Amino acid sequence: MKSLWRKSASIRSGAAAILAAAAMISADAMAHSAWLEVRGDKAVLVDGHPDDPSDNRMYDAFRMVHGAAYDKSMNAMSVKVEHDGETKFDLKGKPALLTAHFNNGFWSKSESEGWLRKPGSQVPDAIDSMYSHKYAKLYMAPVSQPDKVLGHPLEIVPLTDPSKVKPGEVLKVRVTLFGEPLANAEVIGDVHVGHDASDSVTVLTDEAGIASIEVASRPFVIIEAKRSVGLSADPHVKSLFLAATIGFHPAR
Repeated sequence: MKSLWRKSASIRSGAAAILAAAAMISADAMAHSAWLEVRGDKAVLVDGHPDDPSDNRMYDAFRMVHGAAYDKSMNAMSVKVEHDGETKFDLKGKPALLTAHFNNGFWSKSESEGWLRKPGSQVPDAIDSMYSHKYAKLYMAPVSQPDKVLGHPLEIVPLTDPSKVKPGEVLKVRVTLFGEPLANAEVIGDVHVGHDASDSVTVLTDEAGIASIEVASRPFVIIEAKRSVGLSADPHVKSLFLAATIGFHPAR
């Protein structure tokens, strides 16, 4: 599976069937999130748990498949990227929006050994298997078209500029799967409290793929959606696991 875009192109040809069959992945399989956050003069692509930074993982450079930067008018701009255990974007050009595609690789659940970083075809007693990709967006300044769809296989699209919404106010977002609105998708409104925390806020999207999220009262907010799509014809894995995050600093 060298190209997710080639894979997703074939999947999109049967988009209606996929949207009907898509189901949420088990929480223990892909509990880690991937998001972008600002650290000094860099933005860092993080793989871990926002509620427990000690569990954040280092990763190889090839895991960061693609990154992009946009100015306030949503025009693409160049950005310097480096890797030292985590991928870092230089912010000297003052981008308004950054995006990243993180390849989380193959995962299979062995009946005897639990989760392994291998395709199901290499695990004789696999009871589940997947290929995992994660997509992150970081809004750092107001943009002219916050509702512009960028084309990620799974994407959270804010319908208003998130940097202008204050804590306690409602931010409406649309979740899309292969460009189509995704109904009944679970959207986690504040990943910092942990996926399983009693005060975790999860909202379902409506038929138009829209969810209304009350913005958390914290300096930096991460919103997340996840989806698993069956791959019945793939000899290596049973499903394609997708996750998407948006991060932003609410207005004060």
